[in-house]
Amino acid sequence: MKKVYLEYNPFLVETKITINDRPASKGGELDSMRNVRLQSWIDKLFPILVRKECNDSIRLTFKGTELDYNDVLVAANDFNKANAELKVTLESPILVRDGKDRLQNLKPLFKELQRDCPFDDLRSPDLKEKFERVISSDFEINVIATMSSGKSTLINAFLGRELMPSKAALPRSQRKIRACDLQRF
Repeated sequence: MKKVYLEYNPFLVETKITINDRPASKGGELDSMRNVRLQSWIDKLFPILVRKECNDSIRLTFKGTELDYNDVLVAANDFNKANAELKVTLESPILVRDGKDRLQNLKPLFKELQRDCPFDDLRSPDLKEKFERVISSDFEINVIATMSSGKSTLINAFLGRELMPSKAALPRSQRKIRACDLQRF
């Protein structure tokens, strides 16, 4: 059984992969994933490992955010369903703080900057207002496109649920509702 370590930093889009404590081959398929978002290649990881590096079962340790671990878990489960002869086993993940945790740490640092900085520009009310606006979870998105181009489907994908009616989700009798009538929520 091969021991694979996968470390992914979504904030810097950096990936580190080792196999039995040795880095993945330079210039190989795994190396090409080093600076690409995990979601772009995670479904290809296990087939590549088996084909190129690990013609054996895999025990994987993941270090990264919980959301990214969930993507790794789905990919491992899909691989295991499709490949009875080889198995991917996931160790307990090493979870790091996600973006919300990091954002909460910025608030006290910004207060300290406002209080102690000798430069007036960095203590201005305008900077404070801009900082608050940037870290706010409220923001506006405008979706503009031609009729039946997928505006509602896109909004539903952003929200992670079927809030906006779309042709794909509506029964034929209700498809006359225009997405632009409901886009503001």
